[in-house]
Amino acid sequence: MDSKEIYWGKELEALLPLEKQQAIGLKGKSVSIGLAKEDGENEMRVALTPALVSVLVASGFSVNVEKEAGKEAHFSDESYAKVGAKICETAKEVFSSDILFKVSAPTLNELSLLKDKACLFSTLDICKQPKEYYRILSEKKITALSYELVKDKTGGYPLLKAISEIVGQRLPFIATQCLSNEKYGKRIMLGSVAGIIPTKVVIVGAGTVASYAVRYLIHLGCDIKIFDDSIRCLRRLEDFTGRSLATSMLYSNRFKECIKEADVIIFAKYSKEATSAWIITEEMVQQMSEGSVIIDVSIDQGGGVETSEATTLKKPIFVKHGVIHHCVPNIASSIPKTSSEVISNFLHPFFEFPSLFADIKTLLLAHTGLRSGTYVYQGILTNSVIGQRHGISSQDIHLLLNSQLG
Repeated sequence: MDSKEIYWGKELEALLPLEKQQAIGLKGKSVSIGLAKEDGENEMRVALTPALVSVLVASGFSVNVEKEAGKEAHFSDESYAKVGAKICETAKEVFSSDILFKVSAPTLNELSLLKDKACLFSTLDICKQPKEYYRILSEKKITALSYELVKDKTGGYPLLKAISEIVGQRLPFIATQCLSNEKYGKRIMLGSVAGIIPTKVVIVGAGTVASYAVRYLIHLGCDIKIFDDSIRCLRRLEDFTGRSLATSMLYSNRFKECIKEADVIIFAKYSKEATSAWIITEEMVQQMSEGSVIIDVSIDQGGGVETSEATTLKKPIFVKHGVIHHCVPNIASSIPKTSSEVISNFLHPFFEFPSLFADIKTLLLAHTGLRSGTYVYQGILTNSVIGQRHGISSQDIHLLLNSQLG
């Protein structure tokens, strides 16, 4: 291990320039944090709860909260003001903070409001962002981190896993609503009743989302079939549920037949490359019975069903070839308070040593996981997937940091 990566906590404070150590001491008083409001149409979560803001204020940060930022998640302006945050009437004041927290990635107009050399924490949605997005970040010398790309010490993605648990538990309720839709649904119950054939559910993918969905669907008595291209993932799912399941490799002869017979299809296959291939073709969708349901959880990566198109929380479904499609990229936002608390719990450990936030280089040296989540560092693209997607050269974040230390 490189000796430059073994520093943690207060040991790293010594790496700060002397003037910054004197300015902030151990409290980080010179650093302002902004909490931006989401649009409410497509995103209802908030990145920082009042409980976490109270911790930040106590640590010496000044926290600027945009008016009604927490409204959709049932956190009032008063609850933020009580713990010492400043409630701002305009987004401009919030976006001029040293560190900005959002849930959804800022729009191009919002990016223009960012302070030069600021630090941005948000989700990213690689498939949606245009090349212009990264050009603005570069011109402003922004350091940008994506929550879903941050890793833990085991190499896993802690926030992605936590959000996936929420999504998995939500899917049976979404399937129920779609099946019972008065205009388009089959008007059948999700589950089983004595003397009636159980609802047939096909799940593509055997990750966290599938695991938590299956746990609920089992208790409802559904006829569940799970497909994946990894035997290891299928076995892990069985270990998680503690029982034998009807599992099969993704490209088995039974796959197309099961798709045709399904009442509900849940596509929940995650791609580390942030891209999904069409595994379920339009021809396969056409063979499904009218009123059947497709829930494409991977729509944020482009979707795994050829007929999928991204929908919103306000208009979550559309019908194509008689099949109901639910393709909301951020399903967890439909329960915004719980999801907001999950995000804040994820962020809390990174503020254990607040003075590190006075210098982004020092912060990233302290947290290997945050380095993995950094896709732009001081205006330099550090994510090769984004670089390949848009034809932009990228540099390795570890090499950049080490070269600056040297």
